[in-house]
Amino acid sequence: MTPSEQIEKDRFNSFIDEFNAKLFIYITRKSLFFITLIIFISILIPILIVRYTTPIYKVNSVLIYKKKSEATDLLSNIDLKQESKDATKLNRDIQLIKSDFLLDKCIDSFGLNYSLYRVGFLPFKRFEIYPLDDFEIDRNSKIVNSALYNNPIEIEVNGKTYDLKYKINSKNVVKRNIRFGTLFKTKDLELKLDNKANKFEVGTYELIFNNSENIKKWLQDNIEIAKDENQGIIDLTVKTNHSGKATHILNTLVSQFLIFDREENQEKLQKSISFIDIQLDTFKLNFWQSENKLNNLKQQNNIYSPSDELSAYLSQIQALEIQRQEIEYQLDELRNLKENTSQNISIVQLSKIEKGSNISNLSQKVLQRNMLLLDYKSDHPSIKALNNQIEHTTREVKQFLYQNIKDNELKLQRFRMQVGQIKSKVNDVSDLSSQYAQFEKESSLKEKFIFDLLDKRNQFMVMKSGILSDYVMLQPPKIAPDLVAPKSKLLYLLGFISFISLSLGLVFMRYTLFDKVISLDAIKKRINSPILGVIPFESEAEDHSIKNKKSPLTKIVVNNHAKSRIAEAFKKIRASLKYAHASNFKTFATTSTISGEGKTFVLTNLASVYAQLGKRVVIVDLDLRKPRIAKSFKLKNHIGMSTILCSHEDYKQYVQKVDGLENIDFITSGPIPPNPSELILSHRFDEILNQIKEDYDYVFIDTPPVGLVNESIEIINKVDIPIYIIRANYSKIDFISNIKIINDQLKNNTLYTIVNHFGSGASSYVNSSYGYGYGYSYGYGYGYGSRKDDTTEGYYIESKNNQKVYFWKKWFDWTL
Repeated sequence: MTPSEQIEKDRFNSFIDEFNAKLFIYITRKSLFFITLIIFISILIPILIVRYTTPIYKVNSVLIYKKKSEATDLLSNIDLKQESKDATKLNRDIQLIKSDFLLDKCIDSFGLNYSLYRVGFLPFKRFEIYPLDDFEIDRNSKIVNSALYNNPIEIEVNGKTYDLKYKINSKNVVKRNIRFGTLFKTKDLELKLDNKANKFEVGTYELIFNNSENIKKWLQDNIEIAKDENQGIIDLTVKTNHSGKATHILNTLVSQFLIFDREENQEKLQKSISFIDIQLDTFKLNFWQSENKLNNLKQQNNIYSPSDELSAYLSQIQALEIQRQEIEYQLDELRNLKENTSQNISIVQLSKIEKGSNISNLSQKVLQRNMLLLDYKSDHPSIKALNNQIEHTTREVKQFLYQNIKDNELKLQRFRMQVGQIKSKVNDVSDLSSQYAQFEKESSLKEKFIFDLLDKRNQFMVMKSGILSDYVMLQPPKIAPDLVAPKSKLLYLLGFISFISLSLGLVFMRYTLFDKVISLDAIKKRINSPILGVIPFESEAEDHSIKNKKSPLTKIVVNNHAKSRIAEAFKKIRASLKYAHASNFKTFATTSTISGEGKTFVLTNLASVYAQLGKRVVIVDLDLRKPRIAKSFKLKNHIGMSTILCSHEDYKQYVQKVDGLENIDFITSGPIPPNPSELILSHRFDEILNQIKEDYDYVFIDTPPVGLVNESIEIINKVDIPIYIIRANYSKIDFISNIKIINDQLKNNTLYTIVNHFGSGASSYVNSSYGYGYGYSYGYGYGYGSRKDDTTEGYYIESKNNQKVYFWKKWFDWTL
């Protein structure tokens, strides 16, 4: 912990240890006037603000963004430019709402070209009239001189006429008795007001023409936009001094924004439709060109379906190939038969030969022979006859086979030629087919794309007819239940907080600044000398002193109220001195730090209790700067101690008496000398003092306040009983340190302390256990400096206890 922190901690701990709850409560009670004043101000100020401040209303509307529009989905299917990200669009639209572009679209609908106010009873209190439809201000009214824009034009309605007043270029223009319904023209403006509906009542109005730039600036300043990107929410707020005006402005602004956003989306679709139309025109032209090429190809080659033609040719080739194979097979068989000259031709071989009459006979004869061979031998005549027939028939068959072979070879040659021709046609058709397929595919693709574009175009047309904005109005313009300003609850709360804080601050400040002596314990802790006694405060003595203010005897309380607490206290002091001071004593002197602590009061009353014993007592006023004895006891002061000290005359001729006071003589201070310190410190004073001590039993000397002049120390050094007066609830705590300083400067004596006025003010409340809950007010004001006398006006006034105080201190008395 740093030294500074330790010091602060010690101060805080000291404050806590020395905190006096009773004193705090007492100061709080004494501050009730100021606390009441603070309460009044704390309540009055919020009431005035709420009453006379023009209310500011807040109208709120909420838009929610649809994360992805249907239009974007459609466009993405044909690979068009995608919509920007949602957050980017949200930020862009927020800028759009407050942009000049959108405000220009709305400005005519706002009805803010001019503003009309009704002036209230107080000049600064105005009431805006909105809307202005009922107030017949001709639309042809306009500002001619642009310098008049945004300047108030005062209209004083008198009935059927009105007076007009405005200020332009530091010049006041006043026109009186203008009739309603007539066009009023000047070089600055043209104005026509009608009052057919009697909306203009007698009174004062203010008309202000607003130019578009100022309107837009006002709107941009009063429109607040908040966003929530996660939820896609835009929160719009308009603040004005008229709820209907704010609602209309926000409703118009939101409506125009939604219309613009919808039109923007429609524009995207329209651009897409236009693009599709251009593509359709292009692809239609290319499609018809492809169709024309295909048709020309068909006409030129006399072919309508190459694939069908090619399929037919292939079928023919396949059929010819089958026939060719059959002919070649038969031809091989015939050749084999032809080469076989043997007569033993099997039936199986004969069955492979094309059926004919000879061949049939040969087959039958061969079969017949084979049957006979089963029964007969080969040399059998029947068998020989059959062999001859078979041989003859075989020659015929061979001749037939030869001819048949030639015919088949010719047929096979024709088949081959026919197949070659067909293959040649197939090659031609194949070449045409690839070209035909290319034209046909190109035409088909273009036709398909055209149909797709037509389908998309129809979708976009349907979508365009039902397109909506990307935003939905989640909450229509709604007036907030609480005013933006003035916030009455907050103002009253601040007033209450101000009252608490100011009241506590005032009490704590007065408590902290309170530095008066209010308890005996505080004195005992700070002095090294005994407390001789305590003079209480008594109200009966105070009342008597006030009622008999002109009588000097009221200052002697021990005589007027012999049975009072004050009288008993002085008698107790007298008894205490008898036991406290072992040696004989004759001289007393009272002093204090400043005036008003009651040293003269204590001195005169203490002298009186000794006079009551039958002792000869003299009271000497050595306060040569501000004497009080002569004034208090109505004595002459043109002669006194200053006269005695300046001359060598006998002091006895300057001794004065007061009627009603026995055994007490007075020597006043006399005229105020220019050098009081030199007179008191002279040997002449010592001589006079010794003479007085010889003539009187007790000498009581009233000295100047030790905190103001220096000669008091010298005086109390020369007396037997020096007494230092502390006044409760008046003397400062710091004054007590003077007791120790003075006590250290005394040569042979001990400085005694008397606490005066104990039980008054805070000392009564804090020390209620002492039984001094009431008291007596006495003492006087004491001042040194440039003030002329006690009656000087403007510096201080006479208080009820004869104390001189400044007039402002009467109300702001920190001494409590």
